[in-house]
Amino acid sequence: VYKSTALSELAEVYTRCSLLFAETHVLVLGFIPTVLVVFGKRVTLGHSGRPPHADRLTISLFVWTQVVVLARFGLSVDSAFGGTHAWLFDAAGAGWIVLFVVWTLRYGRILALGR
Repeated sequence: VYKSTALSELAEVYTRCSLLFAETHVLVLGFIPTVLVVFGKRVTLGHSGRPPHADRLTISLFVWTQVVVLARFGLSVDSAFGGTHAWLFDAAGAGWIVLFVVWTLRYGRILALGR
């Protein structure tokens, strides 16, 4: 965390641009949801008596998380250098919604009912 923050701040000083807390977004939107999706699936399956196995959908959700984080990081970098690609914010937001809706449809019943 400290290394990415230091690199981000050095880039901001060198380029004289604000990266809009890019390192915080990468940590909060990248690491934490990745842990929640992967660990949440493992705990959900483990408590329902099923073996924790990452199927294709789970792996796809993991990869999708990284894509959404990169879209949000791209928005920070784009905005820092005067870009006008605000659609990246909408894409990242929609990506999160899709991610958690699919995760809930796949694992919500198991989590709520234990089966």
